[in-house]
Amino acid sequence: MQEKIISYEDALEYAVDAAITAVSHYWSGEASKKIINDNTFGYIWNTFPLYRERLVSIALNAAHGVSYRDYALSPSFAKDWISKEYEILSNKEKLTAIELDAYLNMQPIADISYSYLDGLMSANIECDEEKCEIIKRHGLEKSRDPEFYDFLFESVPRKVGGTDVKYNILEKAYNNNSLSEKLIKKIAKSSPISLKRKIAQLLSGDILIKKGEIYRNRHATLEEKEARQKNIDHSESLLMLFADVADYYVISSIIEIISKDNIPWIMPSVSKINRSYLTKRVERLIESA
Repeated sequence: MQEKIISYEDALEYAVDAAITAVSHYWSGEASKKIINDNTFGYIWNTFPLYRERLVSIALNAAHGVSYRDYALSPSFAKDWISKEYEILSNKEKLTAIELDAYLNMQPIADISYSYLDGLMSANIECDEEKCEIIKRHGLEKSRDPEFYDFLFESVPRKVGGTDVKYNILEKAYNNNSLSEKLIKKIAKSSPISLKRKIAQLLSGDILIKKGEIYRNRHATLEEKEARQKNIDHSESLLMLFADVADYYVISSIIEIISKDNIPWIMPSVSKINRSYLTKRVERLIESA
């Protein structure tokens, strides 16, 4: 029987795949670093395009370098490589889906000014659904632009499951400190009760966190305390947009943080809901005011 000889290309690809897997783990072995390192990374990137998503992750991890991790790439090389590759991709007239995904993975390090909204609008004009989905996915995790989330929210079609999509957009916007007043007011005016509950929960939780910050920073200057309190008052004013929503969960969220001056505004809803817990909670608030 004639022996089958493995080609150099097949052997190299196998070694590269194994090395990528190894360096993606907590500790990189010395053997894997002989294959993936500062000197070989560019060649591997150009030769094996299907591995680019994983290679970008390796470069990003190294660029963010945490001292206790054993990286295959040096942080300085990783940052320089990301910046150069990002510029190359920026200058291309059109990116493939794989290139766009890599480009957006690099964005937080290479270009903090990148607009996901502009990118999404361009992809929409091109009628490229795959690129739209890639930009949405990255934007929901990384965008700090409230208008991006406003646009996504408005773009959700009226169909089964649409409310769940909007729910996710709200959560991502809040997590990225990009939940706009415009969107909050829109939901307060006309949206399904599940979305009103979500906003009430997010705003209430945000106010509790801010109050905790004031308590923990008792040695802050008077000016700093006043600024924090002003921030809390503004958040509460947005939450009070939901005071007339006669829903147990919405009003429960409001009661958790409400100031004494705003108690009268929730009384009609508390009366309509007619639940003993809410009534007694309001009574205790009034007594302690």
